[in-house]
Amino acid sequence: MNRYLTTGLITMMFASVFQYSWNAFELTLPIVSGIDKYTLSLVFTLFIIISSVSQIFSGIFADYIGPRRVYLVSLIISGAGLILSSQSRNVSEFALSWLVGSIGEGSLYGISVNMALKWNEGNRGFASGFVGMGFGIGAVFANPFIFIFKNFRLPMLIIGILMLLILLALSRFIDYPVSKSGRSPASVIREGRWWLIFSSYSFAGSPLQLFSFFLLFLSLKFGISYLVLVTIIFPLISGIGRPFIGKISDGIGRTRAIIFILVFILVGSVLAYLGTEISILLASILIALFGGSLFTLYSSHVSDLYGSKYSTANNGILYSGKAVAGIAGVFIFTIIDTSYGIGNAMYFIMLLGILSIVTFLISTAHSRTIMPDSASAKR
Repeated sequence: MNRYLTTGLITMMFASVFQYSWNAFELTLPIVSGIDKYTLSLVFTLFIIISSVSQIFSGIFADYIGPRRVYLVSLIISGAGLILSSQSRNVSEFALSWLVGSIGEGSLYGISVNMALKWNEGNRGFASGFVGMGFGIGAVFANPFIFIFKNFRLPMLIIGILMLLILLALSRFIDYPVSKSGRSPASVIREGRWWLIFSSYSFAGSPLQLFSFFLLFLSLKFGISYLVLVTIIFPLISGIGRPFIGKISDGIGRTRAIIFILVFILVGSVLAYLGTEISILLASILIALFGGSLFTLYSSHVSDLYGSKYSTANNGILYSGKAVAGIAGVFIFTIIDTSYGIGNAMYFIMLLGILSIVTFLISTAHSRTIMPDSASAKR
């Protein structure tokens, strides 16, 4: 495996703790004891928004001035965010530090995935999936470590220090190839098909964001052992499924693969609605497996269509759809749950799943050719 994929994988393992270790930290955060789900959902939603939107700006800089300098600045911000969060004395200090760290986390995510996309045009699905695997399996190692402690401070501090030391040593391998063709973000966002793809990605990401935040509340009623089990299974499956589904998409085409995963995400949402011990476990598996592959497939799809020269910026704009997914899948879900009950909130999530399929199917039927000289396009 080449050094770019390995570096991207390890970077993603550290970045993953911001999202996939949230449930573990949430359980051990004494400062949030007694805080209602509405407040917690607001903090997590803001993390998703900031980490997603940061990719737009960092992606533009990375494509135009090179990724290494952007990576180093992002690493310092992200590592400092974890370290400062570990020393916070109240909810406000924790939220501020965590949200500052999320700026760097989003940038590290974008550079890692696009390094895989740019260096591996022939097998983008597998390469981006291999790097993306780190975003799941990082929490598999971190979460059991976090559960050992009765508060969040020491594990968060240790992870933050290790992140700075290890990724600083690997930063010399951060680089993009030169002379790649592609369309600029200014050109891309004028395409109607682009916004259909963006909408589909945003709708489809809501169940994954829901489980990333709400798994604690969905699972804790079945006991702490069950919670520990699902908080390990969820990121594990989310991680290991990405290169395999990416590889499948390299073979059968990105369009077929995306439709396939969208259907199974919807099935997972239906199972979550049932609310039983078994159905939630099965929903966790399906949403982790197929939801985790969303950005892998959609970013590869965007690179197929628009080229790789500006892929960090283009996929940064796409990834901002995660902010929409977070608002819908966490914040709006919580409001509906609080006001009308969890059953109606789950109906809302299932509706978003249906819309994700419909908008993507419309995008595939879009008659206008996006990049006619792209020999690598997999429609």
